[in-house]
Amino acid sequence: MMTQTSYERFPLRITIPVVLFNLLLYALGAYILLRIHVAATILYLGYCAVIQVNVMRRSCRSCYYYGKNCAFGIGALSARLFTRQDPASFVNKDVSPLTMIPDFLVVIIPVLAGIVSAILSFSWLYLGVVLAFLLLYLMGTAAVRGSVACKYCRQRELGCPAAQMFFKQSKEST
Repeated sequence: MMTQTSYERFPLRITIPVVLFNLLLYALGAYILLRIHVAATILYLGYCAVIQVNVMRRSCRSCYYYGKNCAFGIGALSARLFTRQDPASFVNKDVSPLTMIPDFLVVIIPVLAGIVSAILSFSWLYLGVVLAFLLLYLMGTAAVRGSVACKYCRQRELGCPAAQMFFKQSKEST
């Protein structure tokens, strides 16, 4: 029996739950910020949209899944918004914890705002939502990437700096 090593195009049975998971994270982050102010929620959702567009501009244009259905549902969308870049350039992208800070702010902003808000006006329920958001992000993202998205990604096989950083792979083993 042959095992699937990567997808040419990710099936919708993977893409749809991954997209819904990401939307759930954004919705929970927005809910947490709603306690601060409606404007904070709107700014946060705008920031989430900017981050997604930036990922498509920065990474998707040279990814194997450019113009195709990827695990995150943005490979085909990126082809409608941006021109193709040299696929060989994907492997040479600089990915480090420092370059990932804008992406991590999608989680850090609601968690910090939620902790401050919980301290100023304590509520076990609200603190529970903030902690659930953080745990869902940490555990859910690890599960999505480790068990589904990166596990079956053709770009990971070709070379992916993010996979090398997160999964401690060496460039020689990919």
